[in-house]
Amino acid sequence: MNKKIVFLINFFILIIIFFPINIVIEDKNNDLKIFSTGINVIYYKNEQMNNFSEKKFLFYNSIKYDEYLILNYSNYSTRFTFSNYKIQDQFNKQQAYFFHKDKEGFYKKNDVYYTNKWLKTPIFNSFNFFKLFIDDISFKNKYFLFTDQFRSFHVKPDVIFISNVKDIVHEISHSLIDSKIDHETNDIWPELISEANSLMYLKLTNELKYLNEVELKQINYYVPPYSRDILNFLDNFDYDIKTYTYFLKHLFDDYDYMNDDIFNEVIHKFKGESL
Repeated sequence: MNKKIVFLINFFILIIIFFPINIVIEDKNNDLKIFSTGINVIYYKNEQMNNFSEKKFLFYNSIKYDEYLILNYSNYSTRFTFSNYKIQDQFNKQQAYFFHKDKEGFYKKNDVYYTNKWLKTPIFNSFNFFKLFIDDISFKNKYFLFTDQFRSFHVKPDVIFISNVKDIVHEISHSLIDSKIDHETNDIWPELISEANSLMYLKLTNELKYLNEVELKQINYYVPPYSRDILNFLDNFDYDIKTYTYFLKHLFDDYDYMNDDIFNEVIHKFKGESL
């Protein structure tokens, strides 16, 4: 056989091993069967797990879930997914697939989906806060799921798990930041913005809960940066809603990339202009 042809065949085999083609088939029992041409590294979580688990495999694996499954491919691969329960695709390493056994059982209003009827009011009330600083905002195809686990979290891009109503604004903030401003995975500023938004929303809607939350942050009840770091950040705006949302509007309108250093420069410049 021609050496060039042999080289091309070997090269192609190496490519599909290290950059595999995957076919994912889910049956009616919520069992995902993953057929692959090569090496895969995945992270996954179902309703029985508190944290994500890593799995490495070659050619084939299967994952079963009872209620939902979050699935992230950390290595590059081409994927074809056949499932009646898939809600969300993964388009980059920071995102994840999301499967839910009762895909058609969510409550729905204005293309926003939620698992519990009582979630509707706090979700839609919180949307009004974000309209203060983002003009072209859209919440379509967002999914909110109540969880009894120890924390709320966001599965990029559009799935949000809520363990406490006060976390709704925080998690929506992360979703909006991710959709509008590129940033580094280890940046602190998205956490500052998200938690500050949550606190300022309380100031607008429930003074008693707001004061209680401020007191908890003053005594460093939460781990950094969710306690005094938030208060120090909001000191830059004297806790004034109009000043703070003006700053946020500037952030979302004028930046498509930001890291912690740029963020600190923007705050310093904003303070100088406000004096």
